[in-house]
Amino acid sequence: MKEKLIQQRQRLQVRLVIWLVTTISFYIIRLFVFPQIVTYVAWISSAYCLVLFGLILRLSWLISKNKQ
Repeated sequence: MKEKLIQQRQRLQVRLVIWLVTTISFYIIRLFVFPQIVTYVAWISSAYCLVLFGLILRLSWLISKNKQ
């Protein structure tokens, strides 16, 4: 079970990095394109990054709890 949790955490970490780069890109694009639409998408992307970060923290907690 521990190995499965570690693999899941690694997949979430990769997703988080991808979405962080995407979010930063949205904020940069917002400077050049119609700002209201891109701002909305950037906020949604930021919220998703927070959800992924929370899932990574939870999995890390479960992994450390499983060690004991």
